[in-house]
Amino acid sequence: MFHGGEVGNVIPDSATLTGTIRDFDASVFATIEKRLKDIVQATCSAFGATADVTVNVGLLGYLTSLHAFYTTLGGVVVLS
Repeated sequence: MFHGGEVGNVIPDSATLTGTIRDFDASVFATIEKRLKDIVQATCSAFGATADVTVNVGLLGYLTSLHAFYTTLGGVVVLS
C-alpha cells in the first residue's frame, strides 16, 4: 500500500510504502531484503531523496499442501 498525503494537488514531504515478502527459504528472504533496500536507496539517491527501509519479520501461515506449519524466527524458516 502506498500512502503519500491527503491532498491530490500537493507533493507531500514524505510517503510510506508497505507490502509483504513471502518465501520458503531463509537465503531467498535475505536476498530479497538486501535487494529491496539497495533498490530503494539507489532510487531515492537518483532523485535527491532519502529513505528508511524497515522489514518486520513475523509469523507465517499454514501450508496445507506440504502439511507443515512454518514460522520465521530471525529470518530462519523452521518446519515442524
